[in-house]
Amino acid sequence: MFHFNQLDRSEVERFEAPLNKNVVEVCLDDLSVNPTGDPSWTPVHCVMPTRYCEFAERIRNLTVYDDDVWVVTFPKAGTTWTQEMVWLITNDLDYETASKVNQLWTVKPKIVYTARNPKDVTTSYMHHYRHLHGFQGSQQDYLDGILADKLIWCPQIKHATEFWRIMENHGDHVLFLHFEDMKRNLAEVVRKVCDFFGRTLSDVEIKELEQHLSFDVMKVERFETPFNKNLVEVCLDDLSVNPTGDPGWTPVHWVMPARYCEFAERIRNFTVFEDDVWIVTFPKAGTTWTQEMVWLIAHDLDYETATRVNLTELPDTISLVEQMPRPRHIKSHLPLALLPKQLWTVKPKIVYTARNPKDVTTSYMHHYRHLHGFQGSQQDFLDAILADRLNWCPQVKHATEFWRLAENHRDHVLFVHFEDMKRNMSEVLEKVGGFFGKSLSSGQVERLEKHLSFEVMKDTRRISLRSYLTVDDIALCTAFP
Repeated sequence: MFHFNQLDRSEVERFEAPLNKNVVEVCLDDLSVNPTGDPSWTPVHCVMPTRYCEFAERIRNLTVYDDDVWVVTFPKAGTTWTQEMVWLITNDLDYETASKVNQLWTVKPKIVYTARNPKDVTTSYMHHYRHLHGFQGSQQDYLDGILADKLIWCPQIKHATEFWRIMENHGDHVLFLHFEDMKRNLAEVVRKVCDFFGRTLSDVEIKELEQHLSFDVMKVERFETPFNKNLVEVCLDDLSVNPTGDPGWTPVHWVMPARYCEFAERIRNFTVFEDDVWIVTFPKAGTTWTQEMVWLIAHDLDYETATRVNLTELPDTISLVEQMPRPRHIKSHLPLALLPKQLWTVKPKIVYTARNPKDVTTSYMHHYRHLHGFQGSQQDFLDAILADRLNWCPQVKHATEFWRLAENHRDHVLFVHFEDMKRNMSEVLEKVGGFFGKSLSSGQVERLEKHLSFEVMKDTRRISLRSYLTVDDIALCTAFP
């Protein structure tokens, strides 16, 4: 039914999920436990997502066991790299565990396709590719790639034009929207979608929906996840169903994540019902905006549910951690002052990874721009991080407090440098092994070093599938028990 041509691509890095657009300044007043041992120690403030307020007390009083392992970093300072190394070392190098729709055109459910100016899509998708897929090339390299249809979900133009032609003949079950129309006159688009679904909204309801869908509310978009570094060229051989109605139609190739091959047949033969609603777009062409609008209209403007299922909101990871079997592995970006106080009396193993502040700042700016919707200039960002106005700040203090702690508590606090991991991984492996009382042979160190190389770690799926977030049957590591 299909044939697949392997494409090679290695520019993918893992991502960290955004939190939300609102932040608060958190100051610790409870000094009953002083992890530093310095009587003059005064905790500095930390900028945190507003949702932290809901869990601050529970985190502070979280039960800590002496066989827990905590990995703590400032964001973008080698968190995932460190967690993978630590987990493997403390789990006896268990690599196995660490690694472990054809009916659409006959049933005719509702389909909404949103298209956007190809130039704008290309620009936005380039940033998406650079910062979520790790693309390192020039703008010209990227343009060559998209024009040659060598990027995921390409060909771009064909993606839209095929749906445009289908819509002309199937207006009863295919609606074609323009991103630009949504920006220019959202109320008109809302009415158009209402008609498509046989819904009627009052002027007040339309105004309320417009407000909900405004850029101010929607600018911190739910993110679309990268899949893995390997791509395949997919060609459809089964022409038994021709959605275009054009006898001369020949499907072009499509570049897809390699894991698509595992699900191609299932997707192709997926059961579709007439009351289905499908949202289809080219990436970065208004996907989230469209789905939010369509979902609300199709669900009688149920804002409460729409808000509750917002993918930018993190689940209650505290309960998740509490329910994990021991020994637990817990990842956190919390600064020293805000971690559970029992850490300092029970004294489990803690590994802190630090990175050159300049490099952290550069990486964190891109992270903030493309996952948090930051619109300012580089100078704006630098001013903000120096003024400690970004999530998890102050940056330098975050590291130096753990540095001082490690000097006096080497038995349960290990301070690791990101640069050392890049420069001499085997030495770091031996250091971490010693910290956990593990003795690694030269062969084990060599294999582990290879597993932790940039080439291997760029593949998102290689990270242990110990996670609670799944998208399209692909598990994405966001926490590691």
